[in-house]
Amino acid sequence: SAPNVLILDEPTNDLDVQTLAILEEYLEDFNGCVIVVSHDRYFLDRTVNTIFSLEPGGNIRQYPGNYSIYLDYKKAEEDAEKIGATSQKSVKPSVQPAVATATKTRKLSYKEKREFETLEAQIPQLEAEKVEIEKTLHRNPPDGFSAVEKLSARMAELERAIETSTERWLELAELVTE
Repeated sequence: SAPNVLILDEPTNDLDVQTLAILEEYLEDFNGCVIVVSHDRYFLDRTVNTIFSLEPGGNIRQYPGNYSIYLDYKKAEEDAEKIGATSQKSVKPSVQPAVATATKTRKLSYKEKREFETLEAQIPQLEAEKVEIEKTLHRNPPDGFSAVEKLSARMAELERAIETSTERWLELAELVTE
């Protein structure tokens, strides 16, 4: 029987380009769970759709999308922390404790929890559709300008949807982690 779970530890270290391409194609068509530990960013971008990150304090955090999207999440979180740190410095010291307790007690409403869960499921689906369109455009482009134009328009819609969904997911994720 075929495997349904693969665990790969630095799979790209000892592979030549041709074998690596075969592995990537196999993983693309694999109908199971693949757990990959790798420092090869390009390989991760091509093969993963969820990142589990070991965070400070020993926590494991899940991020939808490939490695590049994970880096975007981390950059956005760092930017938000910098903005938060800057705005807290400008607040008078007597007001600071009240602001800190107000943000700690803020929890997600039921509607926000549902939205967060929906976005977590929706973002990978949007990204998968985008990847399929990219494959179609690169490997087997449709005949005729109108077909290419429709795919390109859909690609632009998906990119906007992914961006807005990811931004909203990050906003809600910050509330979840506080």
